[in-house]
Amino acid sequence: FGFTLFNNLDESNGIELYKFGTSPEKYAHLELEIVEGNTKLFNADPGELKIDSVVFSYVRLTFIKNQLSTIAFATRNNSLTPLMNYLKNKFGTPVKNKNEYVWKSTKLKLLLEPINNHQDAAVNFYSN
Repeated sequence: FGFTLFNNLDESNGIELYKFGTSPEKYAHLELEIVEGNTKLFNADPGELKIDSVVFSYVRLTFIKNQLSTIAFATRNNSLTPLMNYLKNKFGTPVKNKNEYVWKSTKLKLLLEPINNHQDAAVNFYSN
């Protein structure tokens, strides 16, 4: 099946304060979790990501060669609906693929999977 290209993903280059291509030094409150070669995985303070009434259970940032390449997060407290509304307003209506929603541009891809009985969401946002 085909994908709609969401070019506003490229324009945003990330989500809120987290921007692809930036270094870990740009962000406060990161806790190093894993180092593997040129790849570093950090836990970020979930309170640093501010999107409407959405409550986050975790935010994880992956840096490859010191550049942000993946933003992963999950919500809690029935935050699926406000998060989905925010993403639709910012990036357009996603393509539904089985049990996940997909926004894709030439450079970036955002996958949202409903979790906790469709009350919350797990998101992976990364460069292609």
